[in-house]
Amino acid sequence: MRAWTRWQDCGTVLLGVILAATPLVLETTSDVASTWTALVFGGLMVLIGFYAASMPEPTAGVEGIPLIIGLALFVAPWILSFTRVPEMAWTTWIIAGLLALNAAAELLALPQQSAAA
Repeated sequence: MRAWTRWQDCGTVLLGVILAATPLVLETTSDVASTWTALVFGGLMVLIGFYAASMPEPTAGVEGIPLIIGLALFVAPWILSFTRVPEMAWTTWIIAGLLALNAAAELLALPQQSAAA
């Protein structure tokens, strides 16, 4: 598989851009916790998406990072107490779910290692 050809990595980048832009689009920048969560996690998603896309061969270690980010993003509204901003909480949960599904697709698309290796 060649670099820059996996749709899952492009999906991770797209979800990161959407998440980072959400506080500006929904005009919820007054809530510091939700804004910084969206910017930091969105930026991480974009970076790991570009890094994974640039690799000639995908590896489980790199392709599994979006799953970890998705799980952390899912619990962030409760841990950082921004469930009182429903627009950001729901956006975070939806993006986290989509990211987890995308990461699962990435991991399932990895080439299978032979048992003899």
